[in-house]
Amino acid sequence: MNRVPPYFLSGLSLLWLLAAPLAAPAQVRDEGVMELRFAGAEAGLEKFSVVSTAGGYRLTSELTLTAARPPLQFAMSVDRLSPGDFAFQFRRSAAPSAQYFAILGKNRLTVRRIEVGTEYATESRGTPDMVPQADSMVAPLLQLVPPPGETERSFTVVFPQGNRRLRVVVTRSFEADGSARVAISGGLEGILILAPDGTIRRVSLPTLRLEAERQKP
Repeated sequence: MNRVPPYFLSGLSLLWLLAAPLAAPAQVRDEGVMELRFAGAEAGLEKFSVVSTAGGYRLTSELTLTAARPPLQFAMSVDRLSPGDFAFQFRRSAAPSAQYFAILGKNRLTVRRIEVGTEYATESRGTPDMVPQADSMVAPLLQLVPPPGETERSFTVVFPQGNRRLRVVVTRSFEADGSARVAISGGLEGILILAPDGTIRRVSLPTLRLEAERQKP
């Protein structure tokens, strides 16, 4: 991993703008609210949406951990421009506040961090199968669902907040009612349940003692 010089940060901001997808007719793939439970107790609410864009999609999520006092708030977005590129942003509003940006392009992952009055960026080797995630949030796991026609795929999961990387294998199977069970194994263990139309219904991350269920309209 290479530490990026300070003068590069302004250039990274410009790259972020260039990475943003051009305006195009949007199609909502999924949107709703997930009710989170930690160790069996109510933990918070996560509002999310997944919208198709030109050449990819945009996933946004806002999490409020109501179990904390005062409540903690987090927000993230991922713009997937093509199978080998993405632009990620994560913001923590609670003190100490922090922002994280990550851009994957041409097999290079650049991460910019703004924390407690400091700002720096790092650059490291990237791979086309990289998928960004955010701690405590469940909606970003939708990026791990294999595309139509595939039942299994491997990913490198990256957490830009802490610069962690995990290798996972994801398999999808179908139930009699048409719903899908997506199992995640490897460095991260979990289960996603999707409705027949592909929208998320439940998430279980046993090792993290985290459960989430879609809020009824």
